[in-house]
Amino acid sequence: MNDQATGLRQIAARSFATRPHVYPHVITITSGKGGVGKSTIALNLSLALCAFGKKVRLVDGAT
Repeated sequence: MNDQATGLRQIAARSFATRPHVYPHVITITSGKGGVGKSTIALNLSLALCAFGKKVRLVDGAT
């Protein structure tokens, strides 16, 4: 799990480092298969973005 958290923090940091004044408004995490961890990835990425001081709204559309 530590490797996953580190990777998500790196993705968030890289996103803001390459475009410091243009932030993505929507990040979508999808897969054609259920049970592969989409909600977990979305939650952890949201937490990583919050750690950078970003406002986050997480919407999980799983049924």
